[in-house]
Amino acid sequence: SIVAGGVVLGWMIVASFHKLRMEVRAIWNSLDQQIEKSRREIRSRTRGSRGKVVQPCGEVNGLRREMETWLSTVERQQAKLEGLLEGLREAITGRKAA
Repeated sequence: SIVAGGVVLGWMIVASFHKLRMEVRAIWNSLDQQIEKSRREIRSRTRGSRGKVVQPCGEVNGLRREMETWLSTVERQQAKLEGLLEGLREAITGRKAA
């Protein structure tokens, strides 16, 4: 009777593990399907938005180039103004700046 009880208990444990394994496999498969569905959705959304991102980046780069050009112009004009002021200072004081 002890042996029979052990066999029944062993069979119940094996059956429980088998059932648990099947449930885990079903959950795993469901997760795989959900992950793949999410991947497809993300890919479709990013394909549509890729052009929307590239265009503003191009506009920003264009504005950056315009700002660099403008800053370069301002720097040249400032250097001219500094030269004129230095010349004016020399003319007023009668001596050269250091």
